[in-house]
Amino acid sequence: MDSDTATLIGLLLSDGSVYFDKSKRTFCVQLTSKSESLRECFKTLMKSCFGAKSFYEPDCKNGVSVRVFSKRIASRLFEMSPTFRKLPCNSKPRCNIHSCIKCSPVSDKNGVEWPPCIIPEDILRNTSLASAFVRGYASGDGSVYWNERHAVRQIEIACFHPTLKRQIASCIALLGIRCRTLDKGVVISSKSELLKFSSMVGFLPESTVCDSRSRWLGAPKNSVLRLALH
Repeated sequence: MDSDTATLIGLLLSDGSVYFDKSKRTFCVQLTSKSESLRECFKTLMKSCFGAKSFYEPDCKNGVSVRVFSKRIASRLFEMSPTFRKLPCNSKPRCNIHSCIKCSPVSDKNGVEWPPCIIPEDILRNTSLASAFVRGYASGDGSVYWNERHAVRQIEIACFHPTLKRQIASCIALLGIRCRTLDKGVVISSKSELLKFSSMVGFLPESTVCDSRSRWLGAPKNSVLRLALH
């Protein structure tokens, strides 16, 4: 595995999915993002990692999706994680039998069953790959929280899946960055740890703030992080 593949896995486990499309009768690899530049980054990674050539961009309710229909690519991705579904097994949209290559749910402390998605072992053992993965994941589901009045600054990486959340924290710890796990995800606090994140990981240059409630809407996440630090 190389860094591009690790970054792509991070994007897919945050804002992506791999599933069987009944209408096309084949597998679909998809990234949904309001950021056009991040969708273009996904295309570039799919081309370099798997030689993808054809992309489809239908309008979706919560953004725009970039889709690649390929059983070959889906099969290779399923070799790295048995599923890319992050929602609880019983949540909507309901899981179909082709979302996981093997139906072996994991239960959290409340008894809720989740699909068995994982971060590939190669990433969990290698600092360079771990950095690339976290960069990809945070570019999709990460944000910079900054409260000037109370001098609070932190990076929040959203993740509710129990196994995935624990493994994300392990990747961050492998890089020597302290973090905390909460119900809603992983948090990196304090200026010293954010400086480490900024220098060792950061966000993809194409990753921008997409929250319409934020005053930084449209700004690169790396720029917001630099402002928060300085």
